[in-house]
Amino acid sequence: YEWGTLWAGRFLLAAKAAGHTPSPAIWDPYLLHLVDASSRWKPGAYAHRGDTLAQVVRLDILAQAGKPDIARMNQLRAAKLADLERWILAAAYVSAGRQDAGRELASKAGTSVSDLRSLGEWLWSDVRDRAMMLEAMVRVGEQQKSTELFRSLRATVRDGGIWLSTQEGGAVLWAF
Repeated sequence: YEWGTLWAGRFLLAAKAAGHTPSPAIWDPYLLHLVDASSRWKPGAYAHRGDTLAQVVRLDILAQAGKPDIARMNQLRAAKLADLERWILAAAYVSAGRQDAGRELASKAGTSVSDLRSLGEWLWSDVRDRAMMLEAMVRVGEQQKSTELFRSLRATVRDGGIWLSTQEGGAVLWAF
């Protein structure tokens, strides 16, 4: 379950940022898994909507962990990416110390996300995608677009017209 593995990594990064030290018996093999999965990835590897997004998130986690894979990031940078993927890759570049590349990618990124929703294996929705986009925008330093997206996302959640999955709720809380 690759998406769950990626979310676990995000939580390990949050723990590190809060001053906790994940056990090397967990953290080191986890990073090795990401490096291995990243090196084996090819477009269409999973043949579904989240395929490229998973690779971008892998690269972002590695960059935040201080182990950026600039070569693979550059391959994706040259590819046709959806707005969400572009924002997360921009944030990965910033985390890797390449603010120039991150800002350049961000300047080409819009705010479009699919309005489709899946509660299956990859658990995607417009709410989750907008929350992940907001987090990436904040990390890149994009204030105007992130403020607009925050207000829109806050209104969606505040109005309570939709039920949020655990992942959607978690992504929103993380972004806020």
